[in-house]
Amino acid sequence: MLRQIFVIKKNEIIYRRSFGNALTDSEVEDLSFKIWNIAKKKLEKTTNHSDYFKYRIAYEVDIEKEIIFMFVTGLVDDYFRTIKPQLTIFISQFFESIEISPKKNKLSNSEIAKLNSIADPMHRNLKPKIAVVGFSGVGKTTIKQLIKLDEIPLQHVPTITGDIATIKIGDLFFHLFDFAGQEEFRYLWKTFIKGSDSVLIVTDSTQDNVYESKFFLELIENEVPHTRAAIIGNKQDLRGAMDIKEIEKILGIKTYSMIANRIENHDKMIDIIAEILDLSYESTPLIDSLVEQSHYLDSTIQLKKEMEKEKNSNDHYAELNEEVDEHLNEYYQEKKQGLKDEISDMLYKERLLALLKGRKSVKIDFIQRLLKIEPDKIINYIFDFIRNGLIECEFNEDNTELSITF
Repeated sequence: MLRQIFVIKKNEIIYRRSFGNALTDSEVEDLSFKIWNIAKKKLEKTTNHSDYFKYRIAYEVDIEKEIIFMFVTGLVDDYFRTIKPQLTIFISQFFESIEISPKKNKLSNSEIAKLNSIADPMHRNLKPKIAVVGFSGVGKTTIKQLIKLDEIPLQHVPTITGDIATIKIGDLFFHLFDFAGQEEFRYLWKTFIKGSDSVLIVTDSTQDNVYESKFFLELIENEVPHTRAAIIGNKQDLRGAMDIKEIEKILGIKTYSMIANRIENHDKMIDIIAEILDLSYESTPLIDSLVEQSHYLDSTIQLKKEMEKEKNSNDHYAELNEEVDEHLNEYYQEKKQGLKDEISDMLYKERLLALLKGRKSVKIDFIQRLLKIEPDKIINYIFDFIRNGLIECEFNEDNTELSITF
């Protein structure tokens, strides 16, 4: 997962973009000082990476302009295959967008906004991978559907080999992998789990299953030792469910209580993922909507709990309870549709931008036929690209053709 982007000029941070908690400014300045001294000895542009505690630091030094570009990622991220190409693109677009002079040590708000529009797609391109693992029947698919706000299954339907979904936390996007838990697919787990930024081990909170789940701890240790892992103690509403503290003592890692077939636990599940990935409002404003949604839902659920206490003495309990249930259902339906629309827009924009790159002109009806996007949306997306400084272009008089400059 791409956690932070920094641009440092003469040991001063002139640009930062955070997608999660990682390095402090003082740590970045200390690292940049060391990196700069190494580069000066070589007297040439230096591109490299090194591991710093829980993080991988990828950097490039421009000796002539006295600038260091730095990407901070997780240790599971592949430097050569994924990080370095994105770093190269960011640097190229930085110099295309920002004019740097010897005395310039501060960027304007408009320049920062332009760089943010370049940086945010980098996070989407280095989308964190969250793996949900566990044996058959423990509730992995229900948890995945709870996170996605899909319909909660009333009976267990085995997952065949696995499923991949895109989820959204605040304004950040993630890959969610749900792996089949049947024994016949055990040989695939090793491959599926590789490259996971986070692994959620789901247990059904029975004693046998909790002890069997030690298998996944060994799998993590062997295949993704640097991942952020946690246990989801599911089915806590069933008779005989082990206490969360007891499960945590047996398995030795952070354990969360969950009843995955209750839709009101959606935001709790999102909060769990945010905590495991070390995301917070303080580290990035891109998850502020998550905080707002959680506060809204908490107040509604609290109201419902208070009504439960008063139901014997409140003649209007049934009517009020129905009203709150309807309110919650409307909230989730709107949220579900909103998430689908946002994810759909993100994917369409990525495809459209990829299509436009390298072209001098393109007809709107060609884009419509190829990408299956309505003309009005195409034009709106293109105006978004223009506002964010990703392309420069002109429409012809009747808005049927586009001339492009990158």
